[in-house]
Amino acid sequence: ENIKLGVPQEYFCEGMSDEVIKSVSDMCNLFSNNGVNIDSVSLPHTDMAVPCYSVLNPCEVASNMARYDGVEFGLAGSDTSYNEAMAASSRSQGFNDVVRGRILAGNYFLLRRHYDEYYLQALKVRRLIQNDFLEAFKSVDYLLTPVTLTDAPSFADFTAQDNRTQTAKQDHCTQPVNLAGLPAVTVPICLSGNNHTAGSEEGAKRRSLPLSVQLIGPYGSDKKLLRIARWIEERVDFPTLVLCD
Repeated sequence: ENIKLGVPQEYFCEGMSDEVIKSVSDMCNLFSNNGVNIDSVSLPHTDMAVPCYSVLNPCEVASNMARYDGVEFGLAGSDTSYNEAMAASSRSQGFNDVVRGRILAGNYFLLRRHYDEYYLQALKVRRLIQNDFLEAFKSVDYLLTPVTLTDAPSFADFTAQDNRTQTAKQDHCTQPVNLAGLPAVTVPICLSGNNHTAGSEEGAKRRSLPLSVQLIGPYGSDKKLLRIARWIEERVDFPTLVLCD
């Protein structure tokens, strides 16, 4: 009681399933029935979070991975000549395509002729995203949002698109808070009704998949967020996994 929850409208984006929207609505009703005030808030730069991350993350990866030379850090590659060839061997054998791609992109963004156009602009966008949260917390205590657009896709559905596209789509609700550096916690609250192998005997036996909500708080509210998360867990009666011998 005596707390106010905000629900950012920008998080309910195109492609979000009706089940996810309903799960957040049900959670709002649960809070409201227990004396919590619910209000709609706006985080106008939410759509810019994934593009911003797509610049800042490769830059950080490129900087951090520069230490992996096969001598002090990283895999000792097949080349032991202790020069640039050794570092190249270590990185080509030790990093997968995703990591190598981020290193190349990060170094591109950090080039002097691209620094202002990409990296500096991304830093400014990150500050705008952070300011959105700070402004929202002037009128509410915490934020309640979805976590993903749908329940977990099947392998066939996920691989139908490239990893970058899938990640960008599913990170819509979780990327902004990471850029803002704020504490957040996700809590599973129910099971979806989707069945990815409908019509098969295996599908008939398979349980549905978890749907979660995300709680976001201001700086230093970590313990309070965990207490609210525990409060949710005690009331939603989410199914637990029973391990059998």
